[in-house]
Amino acid sequence: MKTLFTLLFICAALPGHTECHCQCVDGLPRTLCTGIEEAKSHINLCGHQSIQCPQAPRVADIKRYTTTIKGAINCRDVLLYDRSTKAYSHKVKACNTKDDPAEKK
Repeated sequence: MKTLFTLLFICAALPGHTECHCQCVDGLPRTLCTGIEEAKSHINLCGHQSIQCPQAPRVADIKRYTTTIKGAINCRDVLLYDRSTKAYSHKVKACNTKDDPAEKK
């Protein structure tokens, strides 16, 4: 399973290949990136887009992870919304960056 970072980033997508999107993650619009440096560079990506996210299903036990990636915190499983199936159908490992505004609340 990949790891992603919200300001999420997905660790280890393709070597040298990074990108960011605004995507529904656990029911909230979040910047989703394939690398931590990209995530840090695109903190407000979702703030520039109007995206409505359907409510995500409740997950009883959220699996948490530790990571050796510098700047990555709050690593866990998240659900991603798939627009083609109109359902939260992808579960991936995700981490926030220390720069994520959601972490400062």
